[in-house]
Order: sequence, then C-alpha cells, then structure tokens
Amino acid sequence: MLKFTEMRIPAANLGTPNVLPDVKADYTYPVPSLNAVPDPAANLRPDESAWVHKGRIHCMLPYTMQDGYDRNLTEKGLKTAVLENEYLRAEFSTELGGRLWSLISKPEDRELLFRNNVFQPANLALRNAWFSGGIEWNIGIIGHHPFTCSPLFIARYKNAAGGETLKMYEYERKRGIVYTVQATLAKDNLLVRVTIENLSGKDTYVYWWSNGAYLETPDSRVIVPATTYYNYPWENGKPMVKAPDVPKDAYYPANHDHAYDYFYRMEEDRHRFMSYYNGEGKGFVQFSTANELGRKLFVWGTQKPGGRNWNRWLSHDDRCYAELQAGLLHSQSEQRPMKAGEIIEWTEGYAASSGDPAVLHGEDYGAANRYVEDQIVEDGRIELVCTSDAYFTPVESEEIISYGSGWGALEELARKKAGVKDWRLSNLSVFPVESVYGKPEEDFLTLLETGKLPTRSAELTEDTVLEYCAGGRFITALEQVKDKDWYTWLQLGCAYYEAKSFDAARMAFEKSVKAAENPIAFRTLAWIYASDIPHRGEEWKKYGVAFMKRAVELGGRGYVRLIIDAIRYMQEFGTDADIIDLIESCGDTYKANGRVALFYARSLTRTGRLGDAAAIMNSKPEVSDVREGEISTSAIWLELYRKIIARDENRDGADITDAEIFEKYPIPQEIDFRMS
Repeated sequence: MLKFTEMRIPAANLGTPNVLPDVKADYTYPVPSLNAVPDPAANLRPDESAWVHKGRIHCMLPYTMQDGYDRNLTEKGLKTAVLENEYLRAEFSTELGGRLWSLISKPEDRELLFRNNVFQPANLALRNAWFSGGIEWNIGIIGHHPFTCSPLFIARYKNAAGGETLKMYEYERKRGIVYTVQATLAKDNLLVRVTIENLSGKDTYVYWWSNGAYLETPDSRVIVPATTYYNYPWENGKPMVKAPDVPKDAYYPANHDHAYDYFYRMEEDRHRFMSYYNGEGKGFVQFSTANELGRKLFVWGTQKPGGRNWNRWLSHDDRCYAELQAGLLHSQSEQRPMKAGEIIEWTEGYAASSGDPAVLHGEDYGAANRYVEDQIVEDGRIELVCTSDAYFTPVESEEIISYGSGWGALEELARKKAGVKDWRLSNLSVFPVESVYGKPEEDFLTLLETGKLPTRSAELTEDTVLEYCAGGRFITALEQVKDKDWYTWLQLGCAYYEAKSFDAARMAFEKSVKAAENPIAFRTLAWIYASDIPHRGEEWKKYGVAFMKRAVELGGRGYVRLIIDAIRYMQEFGTDADIIDLIESCGDTYKANGRVALFYARSLTRTGRLGDAAAIMNSKPEVSDVREGEISTSAIWLELYRKIIARDENRDGADITDAEIFEKYPIPQEIDFRMS
C-alpha cells in the first residue's frame, strides 16, 4: 500500500534561499593529490585512482544557497509518502529530497534507522542546509546533494509485481542529468532502484552515495565484506590501510573518540552488502546489485566534545548515530565520467536482519561477514535485487502527485525552441510546464516565451527570492534581450560566471549597476575583483572594498546575509575597524545574530577590547549555520583568552599553550565543535 500524508514534528524554519550568487567559494575539496602519496601504485589499483579529483566545480551557481534557517522549532506538517505491508513501513519525506525518514520492521516493532525526531538544518551540504537521520540520496557532485532540503517530483504507479511503486525524480542542472529513485516493497525488503540519465548531449561527471544513519550503541558492529579500507583524509600519507593494520575494534562505531571515515575496499568475489548489528544480534542489512561498488562508515566520535555536540546540534537530543553509506565508486574523492546518452542503473535493498551474537561479534571477523553474506543469499535478497524489474515496470499510467522545480520543464522548452530533435531530458520521467508556475523560475518561462525577463525591483529585503539560470541556451536568450535592465545584466553575469567566462561576468555585473545601482551586483563585483587581487594589486582591492561598502549602503540594513557576507569580505581585504564600524552601524538586531556576534568578538579581540569580546563569547552565541569541520568558535576563544592571560599575568602570549587556556577558561560545550 502506498499513501500520502503528513508527518507532524518539531521543525525549524528553512527560510528563503540566499539571493547572493555563489561566486566566492572554491569547491576543490581538501584531499591530497595522488602525486603526493608515496608509491600510490602499492596501495591503489588503476580503477581506484583513475577518477580521483575529476569533475570538480568552481561554484554552486545556478543554485542558490539555503542558509536562511534557524534553530527555533515549532510543530509543522511535512509531506510524506508511506509504503507499507505486513512486514515494513517506510516513510519518505517528499519535500526534503525524498529522504527515507523511517523504516520500521513491523513484526518486531523496531525502527531500523536513526529516525530524527525533529527537522533541524545545519551547514553540511553543497547548498549549506542539511539534516541528519534516515537515508539520503546523493546525486551529482561531491557532497550532500543540491536537493536534500528541496521538494522532488513525486509520482505513483501500479507495478507488474502486483504492488505499488513510489517514484521520485529531478533534473540536476550542474551535470545536466536526470535522476530517478523508485521505491517499493517486496515482502520484508524495501527495494530502491536508482536511474541516472544523461540525455543532455554532452559528456559529464556523476556522483552517487546513499547515506544511511543508524542509532549508535556501545555494542553495535558494522559487518562488511572487507578487511581493507581507505581512510579520509588519508592516514599517514597512505590512501589505503591494509588488513593487518585495521584495529580490531574499528568496526564498532562507538569506539572512535573523534570523527572518522572508512571507505571499505570490497572484496571482488563477494556480494555487495553492508550490515549493522547490536549486541543482541538484531540489526539491518543493505545490499545491492554488483555495480554499486563502494561502502563507507562515518562516525562523529563519542569522546571528543565536538562529535557529541554535532549529534545534539542535528537532533536536539543526546542520541548518537553512525552513517553506513553505499556509492557508485570506491571513495568520495571520485566522480565518474558519464558519456552523452549514457544511462546508469542499479538496485538497492534494505531489510531487518538478525543472527547469532556469538558469530556476529566474534573474534573472527571474516567468519562474521561470511555468515551475514550466506544469510543474505539464503534469504534470496541478492537474487531479488538482480531480478527486480517487475517491481519497477508500470502496468498503467503513472500519477504525478506533486512537482519539484520547474527547471526540467524550462530546459526542455529551451531545447525544443532551439530545434533540438531529441529535446526531452528523460526516457523515464516527465517535466510538465505546470511545474514552473508560481515559482521564481517562472521569470525564465517569460524570457523564453516573450524574449525578455519581467521587471524586478532592485531593492533587497529578507523576502527577496530569485533564481539563476545556466547553460548556453539561456545565455543566448539573455544576450538577445533588447534594452537590458539591471536584472537582465545580473542574470547574464551569473550565467557567464557559471560557464567560467569570468571577464564577461565582471562586465555584465558592471553594466547591471550602471543600469540601476543594486546591492546584489555590487556585492558580487566585490568578490570578482577580489579574485583578481593577486594579479592586479592593491588598487583592485580598494575597488572591491568600495563595491562591498556600497552594497551594504544599498541593501545591508534589509538583508542580514549581506552583512555577514560583507564581514567575511572585510576579514580578508579590509580591517577589523571596518568590521566593527559595520556591525555597530547595523544596530542590536543584527548584533544578536550568532554569526555576526562571533565576527564581532574576533574583531574586538584584535583591537584590544577584550572585556567586550569575552562578554560575547561567554554568552555562548548560537551560530545556526556553523559549518562541518569549522572551529571558528574555539579558535576565537583561544585567541581571546591567550591575550587575557598574557595581559593578566604579564606573559608572552607565544608561551601560553592551548591546553593551559582550556584548563583556565574551559570553553562552553555548546560552542565547541572541534571534531578531533
């Protein structure tokens, strides 16, 4: 049975997307080059190293960033699709990336996943907002995918196996691909088929990981057919740790005191699975067709304050979780080339599992994973995923329940108007033009139909919502607009930037502010000028600072994210006095923002106002969008109290250790996000 309902839970406000274009980030991932690894051939096979670092991106445009959320929870209804039979109940959040929120084994009345009891975004994804729990479907680019906090297209159909199938899909614009996730129940198995289609006419890169979260208990063990793993970041300069070096307790997530990644090298003659069992032998198993190559374990760490704090930060409770993940490739430093016209497809299965605790937790790890594999085969699970076509074959027309973004329909319309013979993006999924209506992207339907964009106000407020386009066909349509206004030039600048035509982008933004002074283009120019400072010198820096200050004058009082962006800019290219003047001119409302308060404390520290800085830090400023791996709060704490100890004890700050500072002035746990 498949039904659509609402899940009532405490939820934070996601807020409006950030209209400031992503032109300053560098998505070059902090992983070492294989050339820096001693004798990589000794550790990595050619197929494991071939696609490391491939497919990098330089920005997230045309996507907007989702950083307008808070940490104030109120009860809300989240749209949910529920698949249910006598064995399983699977709940999917259709407006949050299709996340499998919950999977319950009904005979045992047992939740198989880490079910988050709240919706709380945090800064862990490509577009910032991400939330923990359940199983997330990650498409396109290294990192949590662009739609993790966005609605997908949702459809249903009767399948040839006699049941119903839930279908979720979207058009991913960075790669020009369509991905479809179909889910159904086969007795006590949840089957998920993933299809990725590249009908864009261009070669591209693709990335996929299915990221599952599971309750971490002291006695829970990961069982996977591997005794060799990659460590990330690569341990001791080596990308691979061999079996003799694997600690016996490494398969127990609770034994790790800090955040850790294991990318397992699956033994080639084995079936693809990953499982997780508690001390009583009750657990969960994920299994797949052979072309889903990778398996990974991630832990936050249970002993260090940062890991424990991250668990609380993401769920508002004290439960810990571990992530068991499955992907197309061996590690998350790889992206796979995908030819024009290519279609990639595989099937995953999820099920409750149980077994003899003495074997599952025995000293012989090889015996444990062989035991689980034999059980999976005997239960027919591997055969099921390999012969599952009937479960994903419609016997009647599908019914579209709700729409995702309008960009798939817009791209198809642009292709059709350009005379592309095969203009559809997918053989499997449809993108009705109705999906565009009433959304910010409807501006581009107007562009394609009338030859111009609608008129937009240049005023920037917290309620301003914009979308950006990308791709040659939209660039051509924008270039052909007669009498371009500030908004058309802004859109052209963003499209050029995404296409790496940086000089053309700069000139378009300059024309935007000439057509009408507007804070978005001035701010974006500041970052573009900043990128050229190494080549053009201090004069270019002065221009950039002037552009950012003008952006704030035009729109900063109405858009806190512009204030934050300006502060970040001044940290790199301005002065602490500039930052203090900016913050103090904004009033108490903005100073109450956790991120602004943190920046304020740092600049106060550096200008000698130590008492004012200490008052802020001891108030434990709540930075809603603290980034995974970010240690700014602890770094500012150390900088501040090193100066205070040096002042009070008449000492040289260089002689004061971090350990001494933390002993004399313990950092409040609430603002300690150190992961190691």
